[in-house]
Amino acid sequence: MRTLYAVITCGPLLLMNGVGYAQDKVEQAGDDFRRAATSHEDNAKKAAMEATKTRGERVGHYLKLASIYRDMALIKHEAAAMADENRWDDINWDRYYELESQRDQLMAKVGWDYSKEHSDNVREGGNNAFIAQARMYEKEAKSAREEARQIDGPAKHMFMELSGVYEEMAGIKYKAGSAANIGNDYDLSHYQVLEERRDQLKEQIKRSMRKN
Repeated sequence: MRTLYAVITCGPLLLMNGVGYAQDKVEQAGDDFRRAATSHEDNAKKAAMEATKTRGERVGHYLKLASIYRDMALIKHEAAAMADENRWDDINWDRYYELESQRDQLMAKVGWDYSKEHSDNVREGGNNAFIAQARMYEKEAKSAREEARQIDGPAKHMFMELSGVYEEMAGIKYKAGSAANIGNDYDLSHYQVLEERRDQLKEQIKRSMRKN
C-alpha cells in the first residue's frame, strides 16, 4: 500500500510560480510534496515582501508568516525525500499541522485573502464559476488535511497527497478565472491530469479504508 503513488506526467504548471517540469520527466513518489514545498516557498517570499509595505505589528505578523511558510516547505521537502525512498512510515505531519494552525491565525490577523496566493488578478465578476470551483477545491483540500490528521498508515499519506492535488486544482481555477476576466484562454491540460490523480487517490483511499 505504501507504493500507491502512481507515476503521472506532470503538466507545465505549479500552483503559483508557473514553473513546469518537462513532460517526459518520470515523476518520483515525492514530487507532489515538492510542488507543495515550492508553493510554500513562494508564499514565504510574498509574506516577506508584504512586511516591507506595511507598518506596526503587521510587520511582525508578515515576517512570522514568512518563517512559517519556510518551515512548512522544509517539512514538505523532507517528506518528499522519504517518499522517494518508500519510507512512508517515517513521515510525521504533527509539526506541519501546528504550523498550518499558526499560519491560518496570522492570515486572519493580516487579512490575507487565500485566493490572492494564487493570483493577484482574481476579481469577482463574470467568471464566478471558476472562482466558485476554486473555493470548493480549497474546502476539499482542507477536509483532506483534516482526515489525514485523524488517521495513521498509508491512507494518511494518501489524504495528504489528495489535499495537495486539490490545492493545485484550486490554483489552476483561480488562474483560469483571472485569464478569462481579461479575455484570455488558459491551458487546462494539467488540470485534467490532476483530475485523474484525484480520482485514483479517492479510489485507493476507499480500498485502504475497507481493509481497515
